Amino acid sequence: MQTLHANSSTPAISRPRSARSGVTLLEAVMAMTILTITGSALLSAAMATIQSSSIMSQAVVAEGIADQLADEIQAIGFPRGTNTLPSAGTPRVAFNHVDDFAGYNQKPPVDRLNKTLGTEDPFVSTRNAALQPESGFISKFRQQVVVERLSPNLNSFDVVTSDTNYRRITVTVSYQDAAGTEIPLVNRTRILTRVEFTP
Repeated sequence: MQTLHANSSTPAISRPRSARSGVTLLEAVMAMTILTITGSALLSAAMATIQSSSIMSQAVVAEGIADQLADEIQAIGFPRGTNTLPSAGTPRVAFNHVDDFAGYNQKPPVDRLNKTLGTEDPFVSTRNAALQPESGFISKFRQQVVVERLSPNLNSFDVVTSDTNYRRITVTVSYQDAAGTEIPLVNRTRILTRVEFTP
């Protein structure tokens, strides 16, 4: 069938109208499948990014805790004569030489006055709550210290039990994951020596 438009001398071709005006079930299922696959891939990528950011933040905090404790130990003196170790729970401010840190193990990490890291303030007793880390976060870290006596042996050191002028300190900071497993994040090892003063 041909019709002529009033303003045109050429016939217009009319097409039969399709009865279909919506989306078929097959098209809807295909669209949902594509969205599901794409959504799960995006969600997996987002979760991986969040997890890697979380691990990075834990590692950065652990490095700071380890460096702070290693610096504190390095700044303290060597024992003279017999050594009396402080009792468990003694604040580190009472430690007066390197050997006092032998076997030190603290969770959550604390400062020299036994205040949990992140809660102390140099001018008042407690830091403002808005400036403190989440308590559940910092309480999952553990500080551990190993102190070894060393004796020089050519280009290396031997671990000995007798008193020497050398110590190797190893500070380990670990983090407890969601399964309750403590994962070592940072090890800081330093070799210290006693320097005798000469008049």
